[in-house]
Amino acid sequence: MSLNGLDDRVRDTAGLSNYILDSLDKIETEFFIELVGAVADRAGVTKPAKDSDKMKLVVRKLQTTGISFRGGNVEETVLDVLTGTSRESKWAPFVDTFAAKKQIPLTFSRRELVLSALDRLNLKVGQKNSLIAQVIDDVSRGGGTDPVQLTRPTGRTSPWDFEVDLFDSTAAQIVLAENVRAAGALMWCYDIGERLGVYKLTDALVYRWWVGLLDFGDTDLTSELYRYYKLRDERPTEEERFLLYRRILDVGESPVGDRVVVNEDFPALWRALMEEVATYIDRTESSFRKRVNRQGVIQAITELQYNLTERMAGMALTQVTEMYNQLRQTETDSGVLGGLDILGHPEVVGQLASGRRRDQWSVIERLSKEEFQVSPNVSALRTSAVEGFKVVDFISTFRDGQFDEDDFDAFIASAKSWILSQQLAGQGLLVDASDTTSDTGEPDGDDSSYDVPAEADDIWSE
Repeated sequence: MSLNGLDDRVRDTAGLSNYILDSLDKIETEFFIELVGAVADRAGVTKPAKDSDKMKLVVRKLQTTGISFRGGNVEETVLDVLTGTSRESKWAPFVDTFAAKKQIPLTFSRRELVLSALDRLNLKVGQKNSLIAQVIDDVSRGGGTDPVQLTRPTGRTSPWDFEVDLFDSTAAQIVLAENVRAAGALMWCYDIGERLGVYKLTDALVYRWWVGLLDFGDTDLTSELYRYYKLRDERPTEEERFLLYRRILDVGESPVGDRVVVNEDFPALWRALMEEVATYIDRTESSFRKRVNRQGVIQAITELQYNLTERMAGMALTQVTEMYNQLRQTETDSGVLGGLDILGHPEVVGQLASGRRRDQWSVIERLSKEEFQVSPNVSALRTSAVEGFKVVDFISTFRDGQFDEDDFDAFIASAKSWILSQQLAGQGLLVDASDTTSDTGEPDGDDSSYDVPAEADDIWSE
């Protein structure tokens, strides 16, 4: 059955494709016409007539050069094109008419050179087609600003205004949110696993159970402890973990191979972000204005995005997944427990927690004192881990001009909490390796909890 030839038209895929593309072009043109009109009305400037040559030229410029609707500067871009078109050479309509009549493909850059050349001739404007044709031919065959064109037979140069490529949003570097967020997970592992010592404390607990110093009645717990014990050698070793911290975060002094590139820029970039946040907070609290310039914070965020996208790559993503799962299992039904899962098990808490605080954090404090003779600031280190990850999580998906104000405020609050936690738990990622003494000339003891896990005896090897 035929539906008035509809079957034949549907089979003509090329014709259907052309019809769709033509329709989209018309829709796009209409959209830009409405956009130019709306911006002109809002700015109080003369609006070109809808079918005028000027409106067509403005729309063509916007379509050709492109316009980003994400950066928040749409109105400024349209106004620049609109006002720039109004200030064009009086030769412009004659050149456009000639190019359209002769079907000469004239790009905007070549068109600008032609207009500039005609203006320099200092002639009266008129329909001088032979002159326009000659100038277009000269520009197309060898004219330009690049001096190397002088090596050509028809070569000559035109004055260059020394404008350079500003690498706008269309040429921005690629940011991989997964890579950036993985770096935040690595920082979390560093705070919880190393500075708080959960990797070593879990080994110590399992060792106590292995030698009979602890006994548990829960058969599920003993099975999981045995599984943790058997899988321990398949996890990243302490040396491998600190090598990853050194490569990605430039933390510690672990030696690296000749071909391993240490991310030496990260500490400075992280410190710069925290300093910009502190400055932003100070200005916000002391300013009577509703909005404070955020450019410093935004630039620091952008630099970190690019840095972590590049450096947190390769096997590092798999390694940090292993390291996190050794601390906290992401699959609760896997039958495998992470270190925090073991330390927070009800029977472990029941036997090792003391006082009225009966949770995994109390267990960590007791084991730290008994096994390593230190008392870590659990609250400050936990804050450092949690708020540090929140900061990086915001950075991972940040786009200038597209963020939610509430999310930005939460990011600032997390950064502030992270900074304050360092005053209690030691400098952590902000520690300056070259500054190992205090103002009094004595060794700086603020980072004792930071260094203990790396220096403590490896109970597991006993």
